[in-house]
Amino acid sequence: MPKKSANNINNAGELKKSISTILVANDKDLRPYIELFEYTGENIVQQQLGTLLGTFEIRDDSEDSAYIVNFLTSVAKKEYFINTKRPAAESFEAALHKVNLALSELANHGNVSWLGKLDAAICVLERNYFHFSVAGNAKVLLLRNNIITDISEDLASDESEPHPIKTFTNISSGKLEKDDKLIITGEDLFHVFSLTEIKKGASRFDNEKFVQFIKTALINELEIAGTIIINVFKEKLDTEQVDEKPKKEKKGILNAFSEKAFENPKTPEIIQGEDKKKKIEYIDQKTGHIYVKGEYRGRGEDNFFNNLLFIVKEGLADFAYWTRIKAAKANAGIKKMLKELKEKAAKKGSVIKRSLKKEEVRKAVEDRPKAESNKLREKLNYFYFKIKKNIRNIPYGKLLPDFSKIKNGIARMDYQQRVYTVLILAAIIFLPLIWVKYQNSKKTIFPEEELAVMLTPAEIFAQDKNIKLDTQAQVLYSGENIIDLTLSNDILFAIAKNRVVKIKSGQEEEEFLLPENSGKIIASAPMKDLGLIFLLTDKDKIISFSSISGKFQENSISIPENSKIGFLATYLTYAYLIDAQNNQIYRYPRAEGGFGEKSDWLKEDIVLQNVSDVAIDENIYLTSNDQIIKLFSGTREDLNMEQSATAIKSNKIFTDIDTENIYILDSINGRIVKYGKNGELISQYYNEELKNAKDIVVDEKNNKAYFITSQNLISLDL
Repeated sequence: MPKKSANNINNAGELKKSISTILVANDKDLRPYIELFEYTGENIVQQQLGTLLGTFEIRDDSEDSAYIVNFLTSVAKKEYFINTKRPAAESFEAALHKVNLALSELANHGNVSWLGKLDAAICVLERNYFHFSVAGNAKVLLLRNNIITDISEDLASDESEPHPIKTFTNISSGKLEKDDKLIITGEDLFHVFSLTEIKKGASRFDNEKFVQFIKTALINELEIAGTIIINVFKEKLDTEQVDEKPKKEKKGILNAFSEKAFENPKTPEIIQGEDKKKKIEYIDQKTGHIYVKGEYRGRGEDNFFNNLLFIVKEGLADFAYWTRIKAAKANAGIKKMLKELKEKAAKKGSVIKRSLKKEEVRKAVEDRPKAESNKLREKLNYFYFKIKKNIRNIPYGKLLPDFSKIKNGIARMDYQQRVYTVLILAAIIFLPLIWVKYQNSKKTIFPEEELAVMLTPAEIFAQDKNIKLDTQAQVLYSGENIIDLTLSNDILFAIAKNRVVKIKSGQEEEEFLLPENSGKIIASAPMKDLGLIFLLTDKDKIISFSSISGKFQENSISIPENSKIGFLATYLTYAYLIDAQNNQIYRYPRAEGGFGEKSDWLKEDIVLQNVSDVAIDENIYLTSNDQIIKLFSGTREDLNMEQSATAIKSNKIFTDIDTENIYILDSINGRIVKYGKNGELISQYYNEELKNAKDIVVDEKNNKAYFITSQNLISLDL
């Protein structure tokens, strides 16, 4: 645990602070190696913890060191604000410890090029107090009463061989005073200014001009640099005047802070790829539009046959419609009549049965089949011989037409009569063929178009709450055997059976093949605090993948025999495995080289064989048989999910500690349903491609959902 020293604290009114950040990266290739950060709480409770700020810089421009600063910034922020019940000093210590742990994990994965080259300062402004720690050559300067002091002197670790877990070892804390000026910087500033020159500049210029003075010099003189300037002041009151008693100056005290301090690593700005939202026209071929199948031939005024064919088709369509209506009415009448007859027969039969004695009933049943069988045989023989005799006596010659009479009849007709006759004969011959073709086409085309009209998304979800139908989808990656996806440090990864694919906006995908003899990946889960993605294989191996270095490492873990592990999840530095065979959830703590001994986390009997997905924040959520099960500390919690007019089929679920809501994938109905964590339905997003989705993750910060099919990774605007 880092050491901490603090000055006495009083209850004076809170001072105001203005924070100015100066980031210089004249060479854009150096941008991934430096970062300044400033974070305040996202809600009232978190805001009580004050402001987390600082700088990270790595003096190594190798590919392995790129974006480490971004990763460290994310780790520090997450841990500092994660538990609002802790005081600021305790949260600060926890954040430093987590950063040390993250650096240790990087080193364990062979990423050590940054060792000894990290300059960093992590600080907290909380009310009238300032807590900080530094690493490497980072400095924290205090300008008070026209005296400038390096209050971070001797705070950084002085070990000859740097150890990642001891990067931040000491904490210094102190009380701020009116007109204090704090300068948090790397060593780059001292390539341009001495302490005396900084002091003179601060005395000569007001606060705003002093910041501009430093910024101009750094931009003109350096390729890369980062400095944060904090001015402390007391807000002037317009409504009342406050008489301040003159303070007695304490002689001999130049530094209001203890002489212990932390190292100050600079971190590069979080590169948030601005995905240009390309509007993709998504056409639903099954619903939403009516497609006319077959060619249409226009009715030319000079084309007699086309005119006739069009009239015939229209007549047939009208006749077909009339026939369907009449047939439906006749069918309904017949069904009604049969129903009445059946009821009368049942009543009559019951009366007859009641009037017969048991013996009479038995005899009637036995004799009736024999009598009816004899009568039927006699009737069949009679009709057979009668039909046979009539067929022999048929005069076949009379069945053929007298062609001479037909010829004479046609000869006596004028031209108009002959045309009408030909048309009538053609109608007699071709109308049945047209009718058959029409009926066949009606079976294959008309109902499909009619169904398309009836099942448009707008009509299907007409009664559903807050549903968005015009969502835009975009394919980001295509490949075979995609089984999972994940977000790690704002970078999207597609997980296939034998590889991990890194997807960044505006850049080509990077593929990382799984080491040999690892097995096939069946599940994955990110551990964001450490910048790792854990992969579960069909050989019961856990392999970690560093999202920073792109390297794999097998982790030691003891999985029970006769278990059936189907899902892997993580929370903070714990891994959770879902065993469907034994209906148990195992929790593993992170340890050196892998994971420690498991504990049985689930404390009540719950069938896990039908679980289709798992998600974790402070709770564990399981999807099973279209239901959401919420678990806390191993026991079931009440969770009433608001229902929608169209029943929600819960295939997959997504949430985590950084996500404010719960997202359900309903692939049956092609939608993602957004819930609050108390179960209230907030909104729904429909897209036809979601009917093929296998899993989802959501980036609330950028209002994006990502989902995978068997061959594509697709983004969806929320």
